[in-house]
Amino acid sequence: MEQKPQITIAAPVCAEFTEKKSRFIGQLFPAENEDEAKAMLADVRNRNKGARHNVYAWIIGEQDQFTRSSDDGEPAGTGGKPVLESLKKANLHNVVLIVTRYFGGVLLGAGGLTRAYARAAQMAIDQSQKICRIPAKKIVISIDYTFLTKAESILNSLQVQIRDKIFSDKVCIICAAPLGIIPQLAAKLQEASNGSYHLEQLAESAYLEQYL
Repeated sequence: MEQKPQITIAAPVCAEFTEKKSRFIGQLFPAENEDEAKAMLADVRNRNKGARHNVYAWIIGEQDQFTRSSDDGEPAGTGGKPVLESLKKANLHNVVLIVTRYFGGVLLGAGGLTRAYARAAQMAIDQSQKICRIPAKKIVISIDYTFLTKAESILNSLQVQIRDKIFSDKVCIICAAPLGIIPQLAAKLQEASNGSYHLEQLAESAYLEQYL
């Protein structure tokens, strides 16, 4: 199945507010898999042992195949659902959003709870630095030193990211190239180097990241 660009976040963020004496703390984390998500949830619970609820939702996987949410004891549909819907509305992927509630003694009602959890989730989302992760292929280009400057110019023009260089009898450039760009890249390298290059596609996949 074709991989598509995904929007995620650069780093964890936290936002909080108080509603009728209840304290709501929204924490948004990047996560690559469910094990990471579960570890983050366990850590938040451990750091907030006096909290009444730790409502959460996450969307994880190349095809969002791991999508979970929990009301964590709140009335059904008042916590996990609005938190998950906030993630979906923001089109975020590979993230975990946990909203911790310290109960203040005043009941909010189903509508009040839904709005409060949605607000905490949105506040955290709004504070986060978004990143677009573009699916890429890891490649290695071997080229004569004579053509290195031209090769680097071509890579930059096609938004191919140079990850490393190894200098021996030739220069080996390790790159991450956007999917679909490799035929065009090969043609440009062929012309620029008079055929004096070698391009190898590795099995390892990669991502290019652009800040939004």
